[in-house]
Amino acid sequence: MSYQLIPLHKNLKFLDQCIGVLNDEWPRSREARRASLLKSYDKYPSLVLVHVESNALLGHARLSPVEGQKDASFLEAVVVARLCRGRGLGRMLMEMTENYALSLGYQKIFLSTHDKEEFYAHLGYQRCPPIVSFGVHSNLLSNPMVVPLQRRYLSCLISR
Repeated sequence: MSYQLIPLHKNLKFLDQCIGVLNDEWPRSREARRASLLKSYDKYPSLVLVHVESNALLGHARLSPVEGQKDASFLEAVVVARLCRGRGLGRMLMEMTENYALSLGYQKIFLSTHDKEEFYAHLGYQRCPPIVSFGVHSNLLSNPMVVPLQRRYLSCLISR
C-alpha cells in the first residue's frame, strides 16, 4: 500500500472528503469548514493523507503560524478517518507532517491536545509553556492583545 501527504490547496478534489472527515470528528457547518480549508496555502497548508491506489482520504493535519516564532508551526486539526483508526495511520500522518514541516523550514512543532497526550508523548512531544497561535485566522489581527488559553501544549523539535 502506498500513501501520500498532499497540500489540500494543490488538489481540491479531496475537499469534500476532507470536510466529511473533519466534521465527523468536530461537527461544523460545511460552509464554515470549506471556508477554513480554502485558506490553505504553501507556507501553512492543510495536509491530507491519501491512499494512492483508492484515492481515499484517510487523514488531515494543518500547519499554522506561531506568534513570534518563525521557525515553528502550530499543528492543529489532526485526525484520522474513524474507519481507518488503529492501523498506525496516526503515527504515519504525524511523521509525514513533521517531514513536510521540515521541508518548509520549521524546526519545532507545537500542538494542543485534550485527550491524546500519551499518543503524542510516544512520538517525542513534551509539555511546554503556552504559546500563541491564531491558526488560519492570524492574518485578521494586526496588533493582537493576547491571553493564552489554559490548555495542555506540547512541543517537539523535529530533525530527520
